[in-house]
Amino acid sequence: SGPVRSPFPSISGFHNTTIVPVSTFIPITPTPVSSSVAPTSSAPATVTVSNGETVAVAAGVLVVGGVGGGFFTLNGVTTAVPAGAAITAGSTAQNPENPDDPGNEATKNPEQQTPSKAPSNAPSSSVPASTSGSPTTSSAAPTGTAAEYMIFVNRNTTKADADGFGNTLKTIVGDQPLNSIVDENGIAYMWRTKLRPDQLDKVKADRVVVDTILYQKGAVEKDPTPDPEDKNPEVEPALGPSPSGTSTAPLAKRADYTQLPTTKNKILDLRTLSTPPQTNGILDNFFYEDPAGEGITVYHIDIGQFAMDHDEFKTDVKARRETIEVNLDKENRVADADHGTCAASKIVGQGVGTAKRAGLVTVRIDADAWGVIEGLQAAAKDIIAKDLRGKAVVSISVGVEIVDPKEDQVIIDYIREVLQVLQEWDIPVVCPSGNNGVAGQTVQVNEYPAMFADKFPVIVVGSTSRRLEKSWFSQQGNLLTTWAVGENVRCASSTNLAGLKFETGTSFAGPQVAGIAAYFMSHPDFNKGFRVGSVAADVRDLIGATSFPRITHEAGYPSMAWNLWGSQQACSVNGGGSSGAQSRVMRRVLEGRQLPACSLAPSSAPATAAPTAAPSGIPNGGTPTIGGPVTTAVTSPAETATGPPSCGVCGAQVPDGVSGEIGGQVGCQGGIPYAHSSCEGNANCKSWAIGQEDRGTYSIQVCLFFDQNAPKMVSQTPADPEGKCPFKYYDKACPEPAS
Repeated sequence: SGPVRSPFPSISGFHNTTIVPVSTFIPITPTPVSSSVAPTSSAPATVTVSNGETVAVAAGVLVVGGVGGGFFTLNGVTTAVPAGAAITAGSTAQNPENPDDPGNEATKNPEQQTPSKAPSNAPSSSVPASTSGSPTTSSAAPTGTAAEYMIFVNRNTTKADADGFGNTLKTIVGDQPLNSIVDENGIAYMWRTKLRPDQLDKVKADRVVVDTILYQKGAVEKDPTPDPEDKNPEVEPALGPSPSGTSTAPLAKRADYTQLPTTKNKILDLRTLSTPPQTNGILDNFFYEDPAGEGITVYHIDIGQFAMDHDEFKTDVKARRETIEVNLDKENRVADADHGTCAASKIVGQGVGTAKRAGLVTVRIDADAWGVIEGLQAAAKDIIAKDLRGKAVVSISVGVEIVDPKEDQVIIDYIREVLQVLQEWDIPVVCPSGNNGVAGQTVQVNEYPAMFADKFPVIVVGSTSRRLEKSWFSQQGNLLTTWAVGENVRCASSTNLAGLKFETGTSFAGPQVAGIAAYFMSHPDFNKGFRVGSVAADVRDLIGATSFPRITHEAGYPSMAWNLWGSQQACSVNGGGSSGAQSRVMRRVLEGRQLPACSLAPSSAPATAAPTAAPSGIPNGGTPTIGGPVTTAVTSPAETATGPPSCGVCGAQVPDGVSGEIGGQVGCQGGIPYAHSSCEGNANCKSWAIGQEDRGTYSIQVCLFFDQNAPKMVSQTPADPEGKCPFKYYDKACPEPAS
């Protein structure tokens, strides 16, 4: 079992959300136990139990607790004997005359049998909670001060064994408050209670327990300060250089809803999110389309109170508005009581939110590892209970920094377990990157669940200033998916139910993107490419791939999220330089999502070009899109006139902006057959490539199309010194390779 480990890991300074109560002060009902054959009259008058062992004794035997204490059974009743204590079996100290005492359960049922194995060797379900803290016949009382511990049960434990351990734990702690976290199958896998050293030894001896960690409350931390140059949040900040040589494209409207800026509410952060590429400056309005998140429920996990009766949480549709409280700290020890209300309003707020018709369930937690796990579990349980597969998003604004991963690996493992469930249920998880950045330095993400972005499709969001630069406090690195404004953000106030306030921190950037995720999932144009079983990854890919810097002619500006408003113009604009490269990337992504607003004609196609035969899904001979099965394949004789085609040439991915690329598709869901036939059916395509695009924390399949031959394109790729062959290039005349 090992020595007691270091105190619970510290909590970082970015903000949190609330959790669903899984079980608070769970009443434990004792389970009667079977007994082995009763001991014979030759049993010794005195027995010592040590290291959690259990022995069967006859009435009148004196049982002494040795090192670690233990248990004895008499007539179906199991009694705890703390280290240093002595109890006479059958005495009133063991069986007080209280008919309601679970310890008397065995006397009501004399047919029960006594187990012969100790709790650590027998199924936990067989160990009853018959007594707790029974008085002893010895003056040698247990020593040591009780401290609060988190107890971790093996995640492979059966429900029967887990329930049995719960009964055992109730026996050990007696009247001490006992809290647990219960999974979607009704299995309690984490417990929290106060334990003396002798009680801790008994707990650690149980075979279902994998670890115990001393509980420590999370630190009370304040939000970071905004950009010192942004002196007045009521005044529009001066932005950096806008793209030159372009003009704001006329924005086609379908069922658009707009949100006009007012003196009271300029909502710069929202307007930034709906500003498309090739736009001078930031749009004056926030644009979005119906259904605006309708039919999707966002679970926001955070600290502080949630003022759900605020005007911002009103809705014109029947959308869920509910709070699940699992916080155990009833003193509300938070530096910012507005935190949860503000963050939640950035998701569904009628004036300040990004998905105004989405449902909202706020989950109130404490800012510690217990709270993070319980909040995620509470959201998962409610999602499963409501059967919201692929119809929910989880947003969490609390992070856990693990100081010693080796010592606290169990916390990491248990967060992973819940994320796995959410991924299997097609639920995107969105979290901030953290506020532990240092001005002038690059500080990597170091908190969970964001640290899992390399193993799960977690969407990690960094913060920018209102000048669209990276916030000085925002953590960054390869784990980030996108960025959003997180400084002087307009949001709901918990103290003024009709008023707004300003807040700063990555905690308020993340929820904006959670709203965009819900918006995409609800939109019939945007969700067509989301695959059952891969929705979380597809949403992350779409958000990440369509993010772009709002200021492009100066280095250092991060790629910010975009809600795809104005995508028709964004994917058809022809431009040069970095803007042109960004436009090609955007076309590649948008066509992969079947956005009907996009014609997606390749920018380099001659005006007179016409396809000889176009497979279904390629509009007007343009770059291929996802569509129905390809039925036509035509090979141009010109491709083979100068010699044999080059087929399967290894190379790295061509950089964005390279001459010759006419389109592509992120995801490339049709794989090799789709890419091959698409090039054959397009008169402008001379070669194609397929491979895995490296995105730092994950890779995704991409197919590319070119108006130059394969050797020419490979010659423009970066070196591949390790010979990994991430992409293979094929001339148009190549036969279809094996998949």
